[in-house]
Formats: sequence, structure tokens, C-alpha cells
Amino acid sequence: MKATALSVANHGVRKILIVNGYEGNTAALLEVAGELRRLHEIFAVVMMAFLSNMMEAGRGHAGAGETNVNLYLHGHQVKMERAVDTKQRNKLGSLEVSGYAGLGPAQYPWDT
Repeated sequence: MKATALSVANHGVRKILIVNGYEGNTAALLEVAGELRRLHEIFAVVMMAFLSNMMEAGRGHAGAGETNVNLYLHGHQVKMERAVDTKQRNKLGSLEVSGYAGLGPAQYPWDT
């Protein structure tokens, strides 16, 4: 993102809107936007592509909420006859999943 912003700035762009499609990127994108403003005099703003209440139907990467929004926006590109219904696993070997995306002390996207 930073390299792209600096590249377009070389062509005269001084204002950039960063559209963030994944909540997990927010902190990093805000850091880059701040650096662009402080060090390179580029006005950069980060905006979420999805409103938070659009994601309430299911959290997580490719969860129900994100999937529903993308089906609405791009449903014509989806082959629903190939979709399968799956259930999230609650064990990894002998380890139990504890809460959303948690396995012992580790946190990570369980289903992607």
C-alpha cells in the first residue's frame, strides 16, 4: 500500500482514499496513512468497505456476514450449486478450540 501511494504521489496525487475490505488490516493501514501524512505530505484516509452492522451476521474471514455482503454485491459471479455447508471443527488433534479462533494461547483465523 505504501509503495503504491508513493508511486502515485510521484505523479502529483496528494490525497488518497484507502478502502479497507478486512478488519484485520485496519491498524496497519492507519499506521501507513499516518506515515504518509507526516513524512510525505500525502493526505491519506482509511475507510472500511463494510459497515460494522453488515458483518453482524457472522464474524471472521469469509464468515456469514462477509459472505452475505459479497453475495449481494457479486452474486452473479457465484456458482451456488457448488457451495457446500460445513461445520467448524472444534478440535485440532487433541487440542480444543477455545472461543472464536482460539486454540490454547494462540489466536488465528480458524476457517478461511
